[in-house]
Amino acid sequence: MKKLKNKLGKIVFTSFALLSLIGAPWMVLAEEGETPTPSPSPTIEPTPTPPPVKKETKLELDKTNIELTVGESTTIIATVTGEEGIDTDVTWDTDKKDIISVSKGTVKALKTGTATITVKANADENVVKTCTVTVKEAKKLSNDATLDGLQITGAKITPTFSPNVEKYTLELTSETTRPNIEPKSKKGQKVIISPSLNDLKVSDFTNGKEIRIVVTAEDGKTNKTYKLIVSSKEETSLNLKTLKVKGYTLNEAFAPNRTGYTVDIPYEAEDVTIELATESEDVKTEIKGATNLKVGKNEVTITVKNSNGEKKTYTITVTRAAKEDDNEKDDSHVTSHKTSTSTLLSEETNYPSHTLKYILVTIGCLILFAIGGIGIYFYVKTSVKDKKNKTTKDKEEIKEEIKDSVSGNAMIEVAPEKNETKEIFVETREFNFEKDDLPVSKKESEELNVLEEIEDLFDDE
Repeated sequence: MKKLKNKLGKIVFTSFALLSLIGAPWMVLAEEGETPTPSPSPTIEPTPTPPPVKKETKLELDKTNIELTVGESTTIIATVTGEEGIDTDVTWDTDKKDIISVSKGTVKALKTGTATITVKANADENVVKTCTVTVKEAKKLSNDATLDGLQITGAKITPTFSPNVEKYTLELTSETTRPNIEPKSKKGQKVIISPSLNDLKVSDFTNGKEIRIVVTAEDGKTNKTYKLIVSSKEETSLNLKTLKVKGYTLNEAFAPNRTGYTVDIPYEAEDVTIELATESEDVKTEIKGATNLKVGKNEVTITVKNSNGEKKTYTITVTRAAKEDDNEKDDSHVTSHKTSTSTLLSEETNYPSHTLKYILVTIGCLILFAIGGIGIYFYVKTSVKDKKNKTTKDKEEIKEEIKDSVSGNAMIEVAPEKNETKEIFVETREFNFEKDDLPVSKKESEELNVLEEIEDLFDDE
């Protein structure tokens, strides 16, 4: 069987080879001869065009639920997708125009309540979207524009910061460091530092430079400005401004540059109190030797030091009196001495007030003495005048009575009968006046003679 297959194969191969050899010449001749007529190609039918598909219009809103407070506003963005691509041509409307207003996507809250915004696509009115808006009562905004605090590094601020104080002095503590200013604001406040510290160099912080801190309150209307005036650092002084020993007076007048003083105190004082003030605030003082004073001279030192270790020393030599011997003085002297010492201490302690009291009392006494003197003067003057007038009047009356007596107004009856004795009463008066006070005329002289004869007659009786 296998052999038969091999034979058939060989026969087929041989036949194919022979046909190829016989057919090849004929094919060449046919190409060189008449051109064979081509057969017609088949007709291709056109493919039918499908009808256009219309795109569906879509509308999208970036917000569908909004919360506002009265007075606030916001914007809604509407996006329309349709036949002509992306568009925003829509119509806006609201069901409660007294609560909100809407125009081209801008929504403004008018009063509290809830409203619905309706958005329609102009390309297709059936495409509609809505947005719910809730309006709440507006929160009352604070009008407080005061800072809560002010922190400054690299500089010293004077006075100490207080929310209601608006002007300060800024003293640089270092010439090579730029100060840092950090205001502490309250909720809702806006703070602006002018000029900006980031724009200032160390060299810009010159004497007199003004830095402003403007604070705007939460309401956006109320403002407050804090001013910081830069000043250059002053050299620290080691001088004292005042120096006193309480209750006593220094023997020398105080002067900041004078460092030595003396003072005397009684035996009873064992300690002294030093009262002082310095020219610079950033210095320290130290007092030594003011307690447990011995009899005689004691040295009290006051040392003024600065932060750099520099110092200046003032000295007060305090002389404490020796104890007095009680046997050498009587009690009255002791009492007087103690009283005068107590008075002296009191006067030294309150020198200005006592001096003023003494002056006022002295002036008052002088005024009283002047008033009394004037009163006595007028009283004496008036008394003398009255006495003089009375004396003159009495003299005139006496003169008149004498005239009347002599002229017969006064009569004396005498009945000299034998062996009868009668008592004669004559009214007499005593006149005390100088001879020169009464000028005597001739007639008056005769009247005086008659009176003398009458007096002699009575004497005889």
